[in-house]
Amino acid sequence: MLLDAAESAAIEVADTLAGGFGPAPRTAEPALWGFLTARAVRNDAPLSLTKQVEHSLAALAAGAAHDHLAGGFFHGCDDAAWRIPRCAKRLTDQAHLAVLLLDAAAASAKPLWHELALRTLAFAVDALRLPDGSFAHGLHADSPVGLGRWESGAVYRWSTTQVANIVGNDGARLIAQRFGLPADDDEAGYLSVGAAVTPAEQQRLPALVQRLQVARNERPQPRR
Repeated sequence: MLLDAAESAAIEVADTLAGGFGPAPRTAEPALWGFLTARAVRNDAPLSLTKQVEHSLAALAAGAAHDHLAGGFFHGCDDAAWRIPRCAKRLTDQAHLAVLLLDAAAASAKPLWHELALRTLAFAVDALRLPDGSFAHGLHADSPVGLGRWESGAVYRWSTTQVANIVGNDGARLIAQRFGLPADDDEAGYLSVGAAVTPAEQQRLPALVQRLQVARNERPQPRR
C-alpha cells in the first residue's frame, strides 16, 4: 500500500507534456526515478506510469541536461522544458543515471538506453578519472570567458554564427535545426534535440558533431 501511494503521488505531479516530475528545476532524482522505473516493469503497472517513465527518460536524453557533444549529463535543468542546463557535471550524477538507463534498457529492451548508459560511463572515465585511478567529483559549472571572469555554462553555449565558422553555413543550418539553437544567428544557446531531419541529413550529423566537439575542446575549460 505504501508503494502504491508513493507511485500515485509521483504520477499526480508528473509533467505529461515536458516529462519529469514536479516543478522546475528538473533533475533525474535517482531515488524517485529509479523507484518509478522499477515499478513500471511489473505486470500490473498502469499505462500512465509506464508512458510517463518512458517520456521522462526521452526528455532527459533529448534535452539540454544531456551533453550531446561529449556525452554525460549535467546536473539537471533550471526550466521545465529541459532547455537550460545546470552546467555542473558531477560524477555521482553520471553513476546514478547510468544505472537508471541500464535498468530501463533491461526493462524495455531498447538499445538506445543501453548505448546512452555506456556513453555516460565512458564520459566519466575519460573526463573525470585521475592519474592515480581515483575520480574527480566532477566538472565545475563555471568556465572562463576572459579578463578573469567566469560564467556558468559558457563553454557549452553556441550561436549559429559560431557553428558556421567551424562547419560552414550549410552544416550550421543543419546543427541549428537539429539541436534547437536560437533563431537569432548571433544569440548563443545550449544544444538540445529540436526538429527532425531527413535520413540523408542524419547521416551527416555525426561528422559535424565531432568537428564541433573538437572545437569545444579548444575553448577555455571548466575546472575539474
